[in-house]
Amino acid sequence: ADREGKCERCKKKIETNLWYSPIDDKDEYAIIGVYDADALSANMIIAKSFNGKPITEISENALSNIEVDSVDMSPAIKYVRSGAFSSSFVKNVNCSSALISIGEGAFRHCKMLTKITLHSSIMFIGTNAFEGCISLDEVVFYDTQEQFNKISIMPGNDAFINATITFINN
Repeated sequence: ADREGKCERCKKKIETNLWYSPIDDKDEYAIIGVYDADALSANMIIAKSFNGKPITEISENALSNIEVDSVDMSPAIKYVRSGAFSSSFVKNVNCSSALISIGEGAFRHCKMLTKITLHSSIMFIGTNAFEGCISLDEVVFYDTQEQFNKISIMPGNDAFINATITFINN
């Protein structure tokens, strides 16, 4: 972030209304919740660090039931834990280029989710991660179909599997 609290890459305001907690035995932080859900930015930009240490995960149920148009994860986020965004009113999620795992039910019942962007780092999508995402119609994957096919996708993700998948190989 620059001195004004804006993302250096996109120049949008970084979300400051989040709770963080240190991750045990690591020099990293996790997002564990929000201060005031009504005060969230419509287009949430998640910072890459807190107190000078990387934010590497979104904890279980940390952002469930939030109302935002979009979420742009910092490049440090590696894990989206179980139920992290469950029942949220989010339309577009741009996942971190370092994201390895999406937990069980992470986006369950995000009925307004229409688009998610993933990168080649993703290795695992948990059971029912996208269950009830009835509006999900677009998955953008930054790599090849061959790499996409290596993702371990657990049962209950029909909305994800049946969406139109666009492969972007840079």
